[in-house]
Amino acid sequence: MENIEKKFEKTKIIFIFTSFIALVLGLLVGFSINAHRIKQNKFDEIYDILKEEWLYADKYDDFDTYLTDLAIGGMADNNEDPYTFYTSTYAAQNISIDTIGLGIGHTFYGGNQIISKVYKNSAADKANLKVGDVIVGFYDSSTSTNLIRFSSLSYQETLDFINNYRDEEVKMRVKSGEEERDVTIKKTYYSKTAVQEVECLEGEDTTVYVRIDNFLDYYMISDFEAKLDEIIEEKGSIDRLIIDLRDNGGGVMDYAASLASFFIPKNSIIAKCQTRQEVEIMRNNFEPKYAQTVKKINLLQNHNTASASEMFILALWDNIPDKVDIIGSYSYGKGIRQKVIGFPDGSALRYTDAYVLSPKGYTIHETGIKPTIEVKYDYTLTNYYGEIGFVTSEYREKILQQINGVLDKNFQDYNEALNEFLLDLPYDTFNYEVGRILQQKGFDIYLTKMAEIKNLALGA
Repeated sequence: MENIEKKFEKTKIIFIFTSFIALVLGLLVGFSINAHRIKQNKFDEIYDILKEEWLYADKYDDFDTYLTDLAIGGMADNNEDPYTFYTSTYAAQNISIDTIGLGIGHTFYGGNQIISKVYKNSAADKANLKVGDVIVGFYDSSTSTNLIRFSSLSYQETLDFINNYRDEEVKMRVKSGEEERDVTIKKTYYSKTAVQEVECLEGEDTTVYVRIDNFLDYYMISDFEAKLDEIIEEKGSIDRLIIDLRDNGGGVMDYAASLASFFIPKNSIIAKCQTRQEVEIMRNNFEPKYAQTVKKINLLQNHNTASASEMFILALWDNIPDKVDIIGSYSYGKGIRQKVIGFPDGSALRYTDAYVLSPKGYTIHETGIKPTIEVKYDYTLTNYYGEIGFVTSEYREKILQQINGVLDKNFQDYNEALNEFLLDLPYDTFNYEVGRILQQKGFDIYLTKMAEIKNLALGA
């Protein structure tokens, strides 16, 4: 009888305990459902108000789609992560190398635009435009005699004019050295192929220079492999391989991993990806094809070397440091991974899902990769501070820093620095023309530093 009573008491305690747990769980679930219902009701209410009463709703043919895109964009775009965003078209994600245009990259240069990049087989390439050529201006149209000189426009007006130029054929004036010439180019389809330049440099040793523009090109690996195989077949081996990743903003991690697999040992770690749930390991599953035939690797980087490019550099640096030098300035510091999801209506969401760690497990996110051979350069020297209306105290500090960099001085006083800079110029105060001259001189130093990085690679 006593045992029966004990069992009853035990059963009673278990029943009370489980009932309490069930009650707590029920309250939590109920609270969660109610909170979700409140959020959903709020969303629906605002949606209906805008749809029925908003003054501008009739401007849109498909207002439901418009509101939906706004809501999704609010969730994806207005957060702390600049790399998570939603676009109404997949093409707007800008992850394709195929495009239509002139085939150049350009940057502001003392009141004009300097050509900073010419893509192979593009219209600009076929028109013999070169990196370093200055775009003096565009004509109104290919049939016009009215030249719009960019030096007569503000910085923003220049960008607006170029971005809004819709003619299929572009007539421009280009300055190469001291010579100006008119060039007419028709916008054509071209691909931003990754392997933009391969050069076997003359000398006692076999030195090969390869510039890789991006990690978006599906054919990058086969192009790279074909070029190196051709040189090795002729030379037997490569004493120094220079891989130029300056201004390479990254792309597909798998492509960077495939390139790394040519050089690092089989089964070695390429990268680690830390998601919210786990650490994923990327390994090299292949025998490194060029481990014996490439003796030394110099990797060139700058402040625009980012993402998959940084992952590739770290894969080599952590696995074969004795063969590798990293030359240039600190890299960008983007040690995170994005995924892109496309939807049936053609829209797409890009979001960050993991930190990308080096093979040894450290992060370079927001710090960048420290070069083994550093070429120090203050990239703010290329900034433009003209056309601001008046010089605020904040801009005085920036202009002072830029003048010090250009003159290689250490002035503490803005007026003293400005007077020194204006000594050989026909101006007595800072204005937009002085700002353009200052920016151009800063950019000239930048070009000198970029050449220095390549020259160092030849001797490192």
